Amino acid sequence: GESTMWRINGVTITDAAAIGSSPLYYDFDSFEEMQVTTSGADVSVQTAGASLNFITKQGSDIFHGQASYYYTNSALQDSNLTHELKKLGYKGNKIESIKDYGFDVGGPALKGRLWFWGAYREQNIGLVAVTGAPDITELQHVNLKLTGQAGDRNRWTFFATRADKVKHSRGAAWNRPQETTLSQSSPSTVYMIEDTLIANENFFLIGQFSYVDGGFDLEPNGGLEEIATLDYGTGMYGGTTFYYNANRPQYQLHLRGEQYVQQAFGGSHEIKAAMEWRRTPVTSLSGYGRDMLVATWFGEPIEVWLSGDSDIRTVSQRFSLYAQDICSLDRWTLNFGLRYDRQWGHNVASTSTGNDVIPGLIPDLSYRGDRPRFYWNDILPRLGLTYDLLGDGRTVLRANFSMYCDQLSTGTINNTNPIGWREIDYAWSDDNGDGVPQAKELGDILWWTGLNPFESDNPLDNGRSIDPSLESPLTYEFLIGGEREINPQLSISFDYVYRRFTNFNWETDDAWIDDPYTLAGTVSQAGYTEEYYEPTTDPAGTSTLTSWEDYSRTYKGIELTLTKRLADRWMANASFSYGNTTVDYYSNKAYTDPTNIKYLDGYAYAPETTGSGKSRIFMNSRWAFKLTALLQLPWGINASTYASYREGFVYPIQLRTAARNHYASYAYPLVEGMGENHLPNVAMVDLRVEKTYHLRDFGRASVIIDVFNLLNSNTTLGRNYRAYQSTFGQITEIVNPRIVRFGVRFQF
Repeated sequence: GESTMWRINGVTITDAAAIGSSPLYYDFDSFEEMQVTTSGADVSVQTAGASLNFITKQGSDIFHGQASYYYTNSALQDSNLTHELKKLGYKGNKIESIKDYGFDVGGPALKGRLWFWGAYREQNIGLVAVTGAPDITELQHVNLKLTGQAGDRNRWTFFATRADKVKHSRGAAWNRPQETTLSQSSPSTVYMIEDTLIANENFFLIGQFSYVDGGFDLEPNGGLEEIATLDYGTGMYGGTTFYYNANRPQYQLHLRGEQYVQQAFGGSHEIKAAMEWRRTPVTSLSGYGRDMLVATWFGEPIEVWLSGDSDIRTVSQRFSLYAQDICSLDRWTLNFGLRYDRQWGHNVASTSTGNDVIPGLIPDLSYRGDRPRFYWNDILPRLGLTYDLLGDGRTVLRANFSMYCDQLSTGTINNTNPIGWREIDYAWSDDNGDGVPQAKELGDILWWTGLNPFESDNPLDNGRSIDPSLESPLTYEFLIGGEREINPQLSISFDYVYRRFTNFNWETDDAWIDDPYTLAGTVSQAGYTEEYYEPTTDPAGTSTLTSWEDYSRTYKGIELTLTKRLADRWMANASFSYGNTTVDYYSNKAYTDPTNIKYLDGYAYAPETTGSGKSRIFMNSRWAFKLTALLQLPWGINASTYASYREGFVYPIQLRTAARNHYASYAYPLVEGMGENHLPNVAMVDLRVEKTYHLRDFGRASVIIDVFNLLNSNTTLGRNYRAYQSTFGQITEIVNPRIVRFGVRFQF
């Protein structure tokens, strides 16, 4: 989610323009350790989402390394197409071939003083989308780590990693033919230098500086000379698509001190305090070929979306201070932490070209940038305790309270940027039949964003403002749980988590805040009939980004885990989780358009996936079982499995109205409460068999056979949920069929 934090060797690399996402793909064989926190995070973690930190291997005085190669192809894959899919002419989610190979090696450059470690990995992934369209991805990873001892009390580390993704058909899907997909190139490099000063055996000072050279390019395979098209009636795209070029560097300075106190105030203490500074400039250039998209209804022209090129340049910054004391007092362990975050940003000067269909309507613009419009200042306490119930360390109870703030997105900063996305949608009749909109063929304005077409005196005033008292979204988290060691090999744990998400940011037209909508009528499609509303007045043409009043989300969840440690030649971990996030609108101040409120208020929060262009799904799965297990067989053979069974994601059904009055565009009524209808439950079983050969002093070699989707399930992962389209209900994605993969690995 948007609150996820990504780190590698302690360096925060979370994408500032796509909050919650990582700028890298990873070589998992290069990691010594993966640290994952989902709740009860300590004071070093800013947000409430999952926190992931990948710790790479490093050199030592002993040479060590490994090399591996994995391969599979279509001859090793079964078919799981149903009769329904065959009738649609689908090929199924298939694999043409996957090659995954690489190595890493580390050792001393100067024994006792200087060590090196390096890794290389490449993955060539050839897939076929459900319609048979190719989906080819190439990933390349390079890692380098140098560690040095500068005297007896100083240790330094230099780390660099480069990950590149080349994808030739990003977005290939049932409704996106090849010309509407994108070619992607996204090389990203992380550099880090760290120095640790050991003042004495109980006091450490650590300084770290990092730079991330991130970004990516998306180029439309249909080119920039064609016109992008969308048929509302079928959901099919055509012609070409948009382009997008991004540059997203990051700079970060982290200074931390750690003090260990054996005895003070009746107990021992682990104290740490730190300062962080992070600067994240972002440049994003985007637009459609010929600056337009034309929309049809079963081939009949109805609309054209006119736009200008978008040139967004922002800089966001964060300054943080935090301190924490973990105090051990007899059976109690107390965790006191306090964190302060200050976040701000501004727009940088940029220039954008306009639209030539109606000259001057969306003009060329030059923008000199601005100063910060707001500052987020958050003081976030973290309080935790654990209690050894019986004093033998086998039964532990725990409780935790935490406050978190969200990361500042560049999208929040550039809200007022007049060279952001500018678009005007017109009704269109193709009078001369050439498929190209001309000014004389345009009808009423249906919708606009980024500029007001009726107020053109100052094109640099896009009508958007930001409340200077805008505050960051906050999360309040409570956790209670416990763990019981039944015997040295078997333990069970239980956690209950409550989170309240509040203080969201939202933007709405200034007029529509005060003027209510009125019931407009009903719409009937595919056997469903629902009411919808429309505004009673024209929009003001101005809007304000402010804190969302009388709106919140709430998560309540439990997790039960059973762990069997390795003994008697087997180990296992089984878990069951149940949880749901719901949405609450406490008054009519929390929304403008009431069309779907009765199906949203009190129902599930299920955000729609975007980005890759795959079948869009609404992610909310309330319950899940998971099992991992390993069995050590004779003759050096290990057999392991991963099995899961979860609820299918939410499947809402959506209608579409005609264009509404007062430039409110369309309404998309739901037909039932969000989360009342789900896709089929998903069961998955994977199996690995590995045989290891010990090669005396040379190391060991392993032969690996993996079977994915052992049961060859064909569960539906996506269906077209738009009831107004002729393809309504059509399957858009299924589970990949069973496939076998072979691998070899050598370690020394």
